[in-house]
Amino acid sequence: MQRRRVDEEIQLVPYYPNYATALVWYQDRDVCRQVDNRDAIYDLDLLKAMYKFLDQRGDLFYIKYRNRLCGDVCLQRDGQCYSNLNHTSAAHTTPPVTGVLPLCTRLRRVRR
Repeated sequence: MQRRRVDEEIQLVPYYPNYATALVWYQDRDVCRQVDNRDAIYDLDLLKAMYKFLDQRGDLFYIKYRNRLCGDVCLQRDGQCYSNLNHTSAAHTTPPVTGVLPLCTRLRRVRR
């Protein structure tokens, strides 16, 4: 699997174990509500299990926005697309993302 360029600012980077970065995203209760509709944050074991599950069911990527990893997306074989865009990581880009909608809209153009 290779990197995929969505546009001039967004790339999809093939998944590799990067738990130190990703665990921070899933320590955010808002992200956990958005992704799983749950109030509990992830621990390392749950994070590893989630990535293993998704990696077996589709093409798993990190979302790289303006050269900063800020989320993940799984393009599944059944055509479904599951993504997590960490608002905090995206907000710390220069200039900051003022809303997630522009990124999500652009990600929808990606097809398996």
